[in-house]
Amino acid sequence: MGPLLKKWLLSKIQKELSEAEETYNKFKSDFWMCQLDNDISLSIQKVKVKELEDLIEEVENETDYLSELSRIAEEDCGYKKEQTEFDVVLTVFNCNKLTILRAIKDITMLSYNDAKIMANNLPSKILLGVTKETAIETANYLKSIGAIVKVI
Repeated sequence: MGPLLKKWLLSKIQKELSEAEETYNKFKSDFWMCQLDNDISLSIQKVKVKELEDLIEEVENETDYLSELSRIAEEDCGYKKEQTEFDVVLTVFNCNKLTILRAIKDITMLSYNDAKIMANNLPSKILLGVTKETAIETANYLKSIGAIVKVI
C-alpha cells in the first residue's frame, strides 16, 4: 500500500472514530438524563399517599397556628390590621331609576344592561376592593343623588 493511500485511509478512520466518539458522548449524556428522570420517577412513586397526607396536614396545622397567633395578638395587644380595601354597596335608591342607572354606568364603566341588572338586584356591590378615599367619594356621590349606600 502506498503512503498516500495510507494517509487517506488514516484520515478516514480518524473521521469515523471522531463521529463515533461524538455519537457515544451524546448517547451517554442522553442515557444519564434518562437515568436521572427514571430515578426521580421512582422516588416519587415510593412516596406513600399517607406521607403526602401527613405533609399536607402539617402545612395546614402550621397555617392554623399562625392564624391563631395573629388572632391572639389582635385580642391581647389591641393590635388590629387597618382595612385597606373597601366595597361600596348600593342598598336602596330614592331617585329616578334612570339617574341611578347613569350613575352606576359612570362609576363602574359597565354597559346600560349590566347597570340595570345591578339596580334591579339590590343590594349590589358597585365597587369592590377600592381605597377608602375612593369608596367615600363614590358613596357621597351616590348619596347626593338619593341613594342609600354602605361602605364595607
